[in-house]
Amino acid sequence: MPSDRLPLKIIGEMTSSKVTIKWVIPNFLNQCSATPLQTRWVSPPYDLGGTRRCCLLLIPDEEHFALYLFSFGGDFKISAKLFILNSSQEEVKAFHVANCTMKKGLIYGINKYLKPSDLSVGSPLLQSGQLVVGCEISFDLETKESEKNPEPPGDLFRLRKLDEYEELFESKKFSDIVFIVEGREILAHKNIIANKTPVFTAMFDHDMKESDQNIVKITDISYNAMYELLRFVYAGKIKDMASNAEDLLIASEKYLIKELKMLCEDFLSKNLTSGNVVHHLNLANMYNAAHLRAEGIKFITHHAEEIADAPDFDTRELDPEVMREVFHSMAKSKKRKLE
Repeated sequence: MPSDRLPLKIIGEMTSSKVTIKWVIPNFLNQCSATPLQTRWVSPPYDLGGTRRCCLLLIPDEEHFALYLFSFGGDFKISAKLFILNSSQEEVKAFHVANCTMKKGLIYGINKYLKPSDLSVGSPLLQSGQLVVGCEISFDLETKESEKNPEPPGDLFRLRKLDEYEELFESKKFSDIVFIVEGREILAHKNIIANKTPVFTAMFDHDMKESDQNIVKITDISYNAMYELLRFVYAGKIKDMASNAEDLLIASEKYLIKELKMLCEDFLSKNLTSGNVVHHLNLANMYNAAHLRAEGIKFITHHAEEIADAPDFDTRELDPEVMREVFHSMAKSKKRKLE
C-alpha cells in the first residue's frame, strides 16, 4: 500500500452480524451429465470481515451430494443455515449448523444432503438447469477495542492481501480442473477461475473437450508464466514479474484479464531501455497495449539524442505504423522547444 496512507484505528465493540450468501452454479445439469462423479464444485471465497473467510463445497459420490461450509480464515463461531433456492424462489432442503467454531481448513455440513435423482431433468430444485445454493450465516464479531493498521477503507473487508486465496491455490484442496503446460500439471478450481476470466467461463460453459475432461492443455505460454497468471487470478499478486512480464502481457490479452495486463504494461513501461524499447513497442502494437505503446513512444522522444547512437537501439525492426507515431511525436516535441 502507498506509504503516505495514514494508519487507521478500529475502535469499539461489535457483537454479532448476519449475512446471506447466494451461490449460483450455471449449467449444473450439463456438468453433471458430462462428468457425474468427477466434478467437485467450489464457490468463490466469501469474506465475512476480519479474518473470517469461507466458501461452499458441493461434492458428489455414487449415491449422494454432500454440502459443506469450508473455513480458510481465522477461528470464529457461527450458526448457519444451508438451503436450496428452488424454481419458485423458495428455500427448501434447509439444514442448520448451530453454534460451531469454524477453524481454518475444516469443513462443516452434511454428507448425505441430496440424491442424484433430486437434481435430475425437470427437478423443481433447479432453476433452468442451474443450481442455486443459499447460506445464511450468523456470527459473533467479538471485536475488542484495539489499534491496528488495516488496509484503507475500501479494502477493509476484502481478503487481507488475498493470502487465503493464494493458500487455496497452493494447497490444491478440492481442485477440479487440471492445466497441462509444458508437460506439467497445475491444479486449480473452475469456479474461481471462471469468476475472474471470461474466456475460461465460456470454455467451461460450452461443450468443449477441456470442459468434459476437466483438462486444459496450454501450448502458448510457459509453465512459470501460467502458474503466475493463475496466482494472480486467485490472489491478485505476481511473485516473479521480471521473468514473466512479456508472457503475462500476451496471456492477459488472450484471457481478457484487464488488471493483469495493466500491471504488465506498467512494469514494462518503467523498465524501458535503448535495447528493449523497439521490441516492447512492437509487442504493445501486437497485443493492444496502449499504455506501453504510449510510454515507449514517449521514451524515444525524450531520449532521442541519448539513444540515437546506442549500439543496441535499432529502429529497422520497428513496426512502420509505430515509426510514424514516433516521428510525429518527435516533431511535436521539437516544435514545442522552438516555441
